[in-house]
Amino acid sequence: MGDLMDAIAGMGAKAKTEYVEAPEVQALSEKMIEEFGFVDAGLARVKYLYKISDKSKYAGKMSKAGPKWKHITGFDYVFEVWKTFWDMEPGNRRALTYHELCHIKREDTKKGIRWRLNIHPIEAFPDEIRMFGTWSPQLQEMVQALDDHNSMPTSASAKVTMFPE
Repeated sequence: MGDLMDAIAGMGAKAKTEYVEAPEVQALSEKMIEEFGFVDAGLARVKYLYKISDKSKYAGKMSKAGPKWKHITGFDYVFEVWKTFWDMEPGNRRALTYHELCHIKREDTKKGIRWRLNIHPIEAFPDEIRMFGTWSPQLQEMVQALDDHNSMPTSASAKVTMFPE
């Protein structure tokens, strides 16, 4: 765990980076798309890559392919996973994969299908919540989601362990 925390502490530093195929990420994603009914993700063409680097600003990242890259590659999205995280945190692979699949959004328009990057519905600072509580509907929804999760039997819920106390 110390190596992971050291790498996270060095986020932002320039590091040599390479990308390789991530068949394990693809297999887990495909399983979860079916398990959780991610219809949009099931229709999207996604390239799965491991990011090989000493440091990373993120554990995983879903990016929408721009028009040029979509034309060249045929993919709608790229799902990058920092290989160090994947190897060190097997208990969090499902949570990370679920999170990134939530970013895939399909819109049917008059001009045809348009792929979007679904943004996070909640943006807040811990100090803001300490000072003002759950003042917005989005924060209230998050509290309800946490309450729902905490009331589930332990076997049905997942414990996030990436950042130990």
